[in-house]
Amino acid sequence: TGDFAEAGENIKRYIENHNEKLVEFKVDGEDYYLKIEKA
Repeated sequence: TGDFAEAGENIKRYIENHNEKLVEFKVDGEDYYLKIEKA
């Protein structure tokens, strides 16, 4: 699970750097999905 948390942080940072908005971030076991709003 540490890898997923780290990936999530990296993704969040990437999104923020591109002025996009992370609408939803859900982790369900080994599956996770993101909903991103384009700026």
